[in-house]
Amino acid sequence: WRKVLYAQQPYPDNHTDASFLAAASSSASTSRYAPTTLARESVVVSAQVSLVAIFCALFYLTYSEVVTVGALVALELLLLLLGWCCYSLVFDLRVALAALELEGRRLALLVGWLLALSPMLATLTSTWSDDTICALTMLLFLVHLAGHDYRYASTYSNRFEGSVSLNAAFFASVLLAARLPSTRHAFALMALAVQTFVLMPAQWRLLRPLLEPAQRAYGTLLLVAIVSAVLLHLSRIVAAAYLAVVVTISVLCPLLLGRLSQYKEEICGPWDFILLLSDGVEASPRKRARGGRVVEF
Repeated sequence: WRKVLYAQQPYPDNHTDASFLAAASSSASTSRYAPTTLARESVVVSAQVSLVAIFCALFYLTYSEVVTVGALVALELLLLLLGWCCYSLVFDLRVALAALELEGRRLALLVGWLLALSPMLATLTSTWSDDTICALTMLLFLVHLAGHDYRYASTYSNRFEGSVSLNAAFFASVLLAARLPSTRHAFALMALAVQTFVLMPAQWRLLRPLLEPAQRAYGTLLLVAIVSAVLLHLSRIVAAAYLAVVVTISVLCPLLLGRLSQYKEEICGPWDFILLLSDGVEASPRKRARGGRVVEF
């Protein structure tokens, strides 16, 4: 038996003899994860957790009538203005003005739909218990965080694949809006949900290529500080739990993964793919690191 396919042999094509594992070798993987790089990449996860936390905090403040509807709408208008300023930094001013006119029409249509649906949203789950609403909301927000398209948010992909995550966030927002006392409250909360789960991630994606890694980290730290201050006003336990989650995501997990990566080993053998080279063309270091065997001809 010879390991060739061009010769007729009385063996099947997938036949192997006793020497099949003789060429197998175990070597440490060339992939090493730097904890600092992992911490920088985890910023987008911490930011999304912070957005969910601030949305829930604003809902509770609105539900407790600590924040009025007028104050919440004013905050949303301020966020829209800041978002347009960010858009003008990325694109030319003329393009930004044209986009403002187009998005203004879409915003007016969205506001009209929210105003029309607010009476229904305000009484959608009036017969449900508070415990059911709380459990469903927590479950839906966990689904949102687990299924969020972090690759798209980090500009590693141009295709958005987080539809399930987005729908879960809006479903949770609808459940919370139905617990508010009036249609005006429901409208304001649903408008905040649009800004929190649609507009803010899109603005972050636009600004990410323009910011240095340190600037992105400082921006996330500022967001974490704001959310912590708001949660501390509500409950010290909730604020401590939020900070523990952020520290685990952005500090402990990168350190643990970076340390475990040094123990990763790669087994190479005749089952690896072969790179056929000719005319002096060499395999790239990345392809060699993947375990492919190089055959020149």
